[in-house]
Parts: sequence; C-alpha cells; structure tokens
Amino acid sequence: MFRKFIDKYQQTTDLNRFLIKGASMFIVWRVFRKWMILHGQYTDFTQLASTLYLKTGLAFLKLFKHDVSVNYAERKMWLTGSDQAVEVVYDCLGVNLFFVFLIFLLAYPGSLRTKAWFIPLGFFIIFLLNSMRMAALTIVVECCYQQLDFLHHFVFQGFIYLAIFGLWFWFSNLKK
Repeated sequence: MFRKFIDKYQQTTDLNRFLIKGASMFIVWRVFRKWMILHGQYTDFTQLASTLYLKTGLAFLKLFKHDVSVNYAERKMWLTGSDQAVEVVYDCLGVNLFFVFLIFLLAYPGSLRTKAWFIPLGFFIIFLLNSMRMAALTIVVECCYQQLDFLHHFVFQGFIYLAIFGLWFWFSNLKK
C-alpha cells in the first residue's frame, strides 16, 4: 500500500507534489508547535527572541530619532513618556511566518544549493520586517491607539505575508 502511494506521488504533477509536501510539513510543524506549547518549551526561546526583536526595533526607532524605553524582562517597548507600550509575546516573534516561508521553499522544486543560501536570506528579511512592524506599532500605540488592532492584525501582518509571497516568487524565478 505504501509503495502504491509512493508510485502515485511520483507520477503526479509538480503542483500536486508541492501541495502534498507543503501540507505534510505544515501538519508536522503544527503538531510539533502544540507539543512545545503544552510542555512549556517555548518560554526561554520567547525571552531570547523577544530581546533580539526589542533591540532591533529600538535601533530602528532611534534611527528615526525617537526617544524609546525598553524593559527586556517584561518584553515591552514604548516611546519615552508614553503610558502605552508594545509587549512582545510568543505570537509576535513570527515563528509561524518563518515556518510558512520554510515550508514554501522546501516543498517547492529547486536545487538544495539555492535553498541553502536563500532560506537564511529570507529568514533575515522576515526578521527585519517583523522588527520594523514592532517599531511601527510602538509609534501607533502612542499616536493612534484606536487603529492598533486593524494595523497590527491586518495591515502590517498582511504586508509581511505579501513579502513572504514575494520572496517565494523571487526564489521560484531563480535559475535552477
């Protein structure tokens, strides 16, 4: 039976193989993520990654001459003098973004050599975009708090998913 499945898989179209590989990896990722959450394995990672994001977001805000305060222990950043802060929690770290990108590239046909350099480049770009998003949200909570949910959950997140699609499109058009 398993051999029959493998034979059918090899005979199917590239699109079907991409969808099968992508869906399989996504399911494995979701099961692994649930296991990590249930066993508390993400707390140290969250603190470490949050610190990295906060330092990068702080650098972006200082680059644009904003006076910023950060509390790394509480994983919060705010414009100095503001009573509103951005808190970086696990879901803000973009772990799902990284895995969506990774799954797209691993499931898509292409040389391992190209994937070996493109995946870290994509991770770096996604990290920078997510850091910029956190910096922008730090400004948003001060200037227009009423727009925070819409900007956070739709505009900024949509922009990052478009960027991931753009990276995948770029990868798919590279010479193999």
